[in-house]
Amino acid sequence: MYKVETKPEDAILKSLFTYPYIISKQITSLLYSQGSYRTVLKFLKKLTINEYLLRKPLPSQVLRGSVPYVYWLSAPGRRYLESLGYDFSGWLFPSEMKLPQSSHLWHALAVNDVLIAGSKLSDGNPDVKLMDCRHDLYMQMTMNLAVKPDGWQLFYIKETEKAGVWLELDRGTELEKIWKAKIEKIVTYVLGGFQDDFGTRAVTVAVVVPSNIMGAAQRVRKLKQWTEHQLTKMGKEQEYDLFRFLLLPETFTADWLYLAPVWLRPFDEREHSLFLM
Repeated sequence: MYKVETKPEDAILKSLFTYPYIISKQITSLLYSQGSYRTVLKFLKKLTINEYLLRKPLPSQVLRGSVPYVYWLSAPGRRYLESLGYDFSGWLFPSEMKLPQSSHLWHALAVNDVLIAGSKLSDGNPDVKLMDCRHDLYMQMTMNLAVKPDGWQLFYIKETEKAGVWLELDRGTELEKIWKAKIEKIVTYVLGGFQDDFGTRAVTVAVVVPSNIMGAAQRVRKLKQWTEHQLTKMGKEQEYDLFRFLLLPETFTADWLYLAPVWLRPFDEREHSLFLM
């Protein structure tokens, strides 16, 4: 059987532990420069031919032009990572990874984009280090949580301060009643058992709405308003700083997303950053 021989192949396989489903452009953004895209495609093709990766085309009715593939680890790909100490306990079998056939795939890929941006934040900010990164699909398979984020990242700032980012990526599908119930669960969890599960109390709940969904700007305002109503109902207005809200453009930089004052906060019309340097 083929053996992984190059560092790029090794890096691609390792990335699929953090991002269980990923497309070629995201791998390029995560690991290489944009000029390396065609080279990345060659590595992905080689790993697929040699059965380390599985793939399916993305739905053609959504993306125009040539249809890219979504990739995930095969059984041999997992065995390779297990030989390096990676643990797949709790994961679905590769044959059971059915997300490419589900509408939730687009949510998972959008979560990838935000988490990948976070992984690049330290490139231009040496005082920031990403210490932990978890996709909701990973947490769903491996953690028994009272409330599950769509993504989780823990940063160390200047090696002393911690900044945790709980990602909530909203595609306009949740009704007001469901959203308010989620806010209540998040607040209760953060003030309760959250620290035991994630090892810190330093957390900001970052609610993002992709700009490519219908009525995205209005949706951001609604989510902020519903959150304000629920905090008031709970008598927890003082927890306003726990939340941030953002209309997420199709393209963005890590510095803009994490450090720029572009986020809204409950009970406040001024714009804030996710965390301060």
